Amino acid sequence: MDVNFLLNKATKLHLKGKIEQAETIYKKIIKFDQNNIIAINNLASVLNFKKNYEKALSYLDNALKIKPDFIDALNNKAVSLRGLNDYHNALIYCEKVLKINPNFVDALNNKANCLKSMDLLDEAIIYYEKALQLKPNSLEAIYNKSVCFYLQNRFDESLLGYKHAIKLKPDFVEANYNLSLLQLLKGNYEEGWKTYEWRKKKNKEKKHSSFSKA
Repeated sequence: MDVNFLLNKATKLHLKGKIEQAETIYKKIIKFDQNNIIAINNLASVLNFKKNYEKALSYLDNALKIKPDFIDALNNKAVSLRGLNDYHNALIYCEKVLKINPNFVDALNNKANCLKSMDLLDEAIIYYEKALQLKPNSLEAIYNKSVCFYLQNRFDESLLGYKHAIKLKPDFVEANYNLSLLQLLKGNYEEGWKTYEWRKKKNKEKKHSSFSKA
């Protein structure tokens, strides 16, 4: 079995959003080579995406037994723990990552997401800003920082953030929806309803697409 070929193929599928196909290949690799930490970590990432956090943790624990300082697995474990609402331990793993690499953008965003979920919004914004210093077009940081501003009633700053996110990704459904609510809240009814109707249309298209593939 050409493991490198399969791993490369699975990674490309994963990046294209072809999750099920990538998952099948990752499992095939792991069955052949139980110590392939790249495949194990990538499979856990797929499971996190599918919100199967407990199963993801079991794979990540195996990867970290093999290589305790595997930074991607440490960060993915933080994602799993956050998905299970275990924010305290998620933050511990974020700190482990940042101790190894203080400029690991995914970990900065992950830590900020935990803090946001804990309603520590000022602290969350600090870490989103750190992520943006390193990666100015980080959609995750731009969007979630805007959410924090909204929760703090800082509507003008939130509005600018959502517009920035949409400029980078015009079909960003959540950002368009939140923008429409803000526009309506601020009395910009024409633009607000236009954006809201666009979002409803996109949701219908997404549901129809999912049904068609089933």
